[in-house]
Amino acid sequence: ELEPLPEARVTSHFDLSLALHEDGDAIAGELEYASDLFEPATVQGWIDAYARLLGGMVADPATPVARLPLLDAAQRQHLLHGVHGASQALPHASVQAAFEARTDATPDALALTGEGRQWTFDALDRAANRLAHGLREAGVGADARVAICAPRSAGFVVAMLAVLKAGAAYVPLEVDAPAARLAQLV
Repeated sequence: ELEPLPEARVTSHFDLSLALHEDGDAIAGELEYASDLFEPATVQGWIDAYARLLGGMVADPATPVARLPLLDAAQRQHLLHGVHGASQALPHASVQAAFEARTDATPDALALTGEGRQWTFDALDRAANRLAHGLREAGVGADARVAICAPRSAGFVVAMLAVLKAGAAYVPLEVDAPAARLAQLV
């Protein structure tokens, strides 16, 4: 059973923290949050989800974590059907085609920020097209795989779009991976 306890503290030490401890045969806990960052209803939703998760673990300890309940039946129905009505089939468009359609519709809209720069859809599209042309000239096309070993950045997004525009598939590689592991992958 969960119940709120009065707390004398005026400010939170962290944005969000959960402390659990044994209290006889029970486990007691405190969830502390910065009220200027989170609404009480949001935090209560997290508490409810955590209680459902723990209840699912107790009900059947053999249940894989991925199958444990976080949502109640009404929330699940709302997410599956209530947000946008009945399920709708997605158009059979590629990522790059969807990006280009968005670029055509809103070329001057902000698409990406990073590395001290803001990219509009048009600027991002032009940068990706330049790189895609270079990849095609280098022989990259359909059925090719191109490894991208770069930090998560605007440059990574440009490279990813360029590879897709060239007709190839991209293989993201972790920048921090050992050289031997990267060599194995490529």
